Order: sequence, then structure tokens, then C-alpha cells
Amino acid sequence: MHHEWSLFALHKCISFEESLPELGILLGSPLDLNMSEIDPHCKRVDLKQLLTEGVNQFVVFANTELQIPMVLCYAGDRQAIMLFISWLKAQGVIVWPLELSSSAMLAIADTMVAKNYYDTKFVFDVVTHHKNLKKIEIEVDKQSFRTLAGEKDAPLQESIIPYIHDRSGMVVSKLPLVLIAFAGFATVGMHVIQTSAWNNEHLDKLLQCIQ
Repeated sequence: MHHEWSLFALHKCISFEESLPELGILLGSPLDLNMSEIDPHCKRVDLKQLLTEGVNQFVVFANTELQIPMVLCYAGDRQAIMLFISWLKAQGVIVWPLELSSSAMLAIADTMVAKNYYDTKFVFDVVTHHKNLKKIEIEVDKQSFRTLAGEKDAPLQESIIPYIHDRSGMVVSKLPLVLIAFAGFATVGMHVIQTSAWNNEHLDKLLQCIQ
């Protein structure tokens, strides 16, 4: 099942273990916590709140060596994330919603697809002076993706985007890219990422891209 994840940055690291009961009271029901130490500098915390009507999920990834050391991905109802952010701010943490650049979206998308191939769509939010053009979409089918990507580690950045430029003259880095969609797998947007689950490599790339 795919979830729509809102993205936030935190200006400093914070521990959640001792505050779990307090957070459960604030959000109206208990949260399950799962923490994994990836290396001496990196840590991941998953908080999950089961509800009768669904689930609220908080995924936090931290790297203490980075200037912006922590990123928060959230899927669930709006009230819970607003309460959670208010609690973070009460702990002295500065929190802000992320707006990913085109280069960040491409880097994250490349990490997510790895060596797989999908029908892919790029959406650009283009508004001309007379508003007779509002959106440009470019689609790459799965077979073309496979052919263009080859064995590249970053197929979008290394193969597909250069191919689009060669064939059309479009300089993607200068256009307002708002969405990259992989059919049946994931979408990467400026403010939201849709995916069924996060792995640590994806989270690490997201955190690296917002520095």
C-alpha cells in the first residue's frame, strides 16, 4: 500500500524514547517505537500509531555529522502531524516543511529506482505570459527507460535527462519540475513523496539533498 509522505527538516537531533508516553497522551493513543543504529553517526526512528480508521507513521532519519542533521517523513492525518510539530517546537527544535529542488528530486528518484525500470512521467509546472501553457509532461515508457538507463547508477541524471535535452533542447534544470512518477511504484514531488515504505538509503539521500 502506498502512502503519501510529507517532508520536514529539523535543525537539531532529538531523542524520542523517553518522551514516548508523553507523545502518546498528546496524540490520543500509544505509539510503537522502533529504533535502529545504522552507524556511529546515523540513526533511524520509526513511530507508528494504530488507529481504528488507519495509521499515523513518523519516520525520522538523523546524521549528526550534517549541518541539517534530521529529516522527518510523515504519513497520516493532518491533526497528528500538527500536534507532533508543536511538540517538537516546544522542545526547542526548529521544524520546517521541505521544498525539494529539481536536482534533489532527480537524485532521490534515482536512488529509489535503483536498477529497476518503470513507465515514467516528468511533470513541469510551466505558466506562459498569456497562460496558454500551464504544464508540460514528458513520458518515458518502461522499455525506453531500460534501453536508456543501461547499467547506470543514476539513470535519470546520467541518461534520461541528457537524452531529453539532446532530443528536445529542454534544459530540465531550468524548468520548474514538480513531479516524477514511476507507474505502480512511487512518485517524487516538491513537497510530498508517495511510496509504500522507506529504506535507509532513500532516507540518507533525502537528508543529503537538503543540506
